[in-house]
Amino acid sequence: EQICKNLNTLLEEHKETKPILLFENVAGQGTNIGRTLEELQALIAGIDQKERVGICWDTCHGFVGGYSWQTRNEYEDFWSQFDKLIGIEYLKAFQINDSKKPLGSRVDRHHRIGEGYMQLDAFGWLMNDARFADIPGALETPGYEDGSSSYRQGIELLKSLVSL
Repeated sequence: EQICKNLNTLLEEHKETKPILLFENVAGQGTNIGRTLEELQALIAGIDQKERVGICWDTCHGFVGGYSWQTRNEYEDFWSQFDKLIGIEYLKAFQINDSKKPLGSRVDRHHRIGEGYMQLDAFGWLMNDARFADIPGALETPGYEDGSSSYRQGIELLKSLVSL
């Protein structure tokens, strides 16, 4: 309630700039709010200007937070539940990351696409989901041991999963 009260004040004070605030789901470590769809739903419900908020879904956080996309049915069931509880129209962005930790561990450790515990198929389903064709995504994956970036390889891998 306090978070929503403060955000409502902020949004009202800055109504001329029209920023959109995105709630990112969290892994569930410590006392963070936003691990479950129900917690994200409650945050949106507490905002007066709902057109000025949305969700950024982090795939690693969702996975370690307990949402499995290990099968196509789990993937589809998740998005059905997301739409029912929050509304797919509130999904505004993705952070696309694999996970160094297993499903439900609640430990936020991103990994390079295809190198973690998540199934590569899950990223393929996401990349080919027409509902999300216009929703931006960003990689937030760790670099390699030599200090080089993993972004180019990650983007190329994700592109290779797109069915034409």
